[in-house]
Amino acid sequence: MTLRGGYEEGYDFVLFAPLAKPPAVPKWLSKNSIWIGLERWGIEGVASIIEARIQEAGGEPREETVEQHVARFSREIAAEEARQKFLDSDE
Repeated sequence: MTLRGGYEEGYDFVLFAPLAKPPAVPKWLSKNSIWIGLERWGIEGVASIIEARIQEAGGEPREETVEQHVARFSREIAAEEARQKFLDSDE
């Protein structure tokens, strides 16, 4: 499901791990969302829950290789350069 599809059709599951102390729930957010206490469960606990949700959705969690990381970082840089070029243009 795409983000747009989730917006239009709803999500099957949403998981939040707030970083703010104390955690604050945005007013626009549904009250039936799942919140994980990062301070209580730690990064390993949160990661294991995210992996389980990926598997339930039919995906396969995997670690990003160095090559994939470099490729993703290069795409992010190119996208930011294109965005800045557009912002600086007369269009």
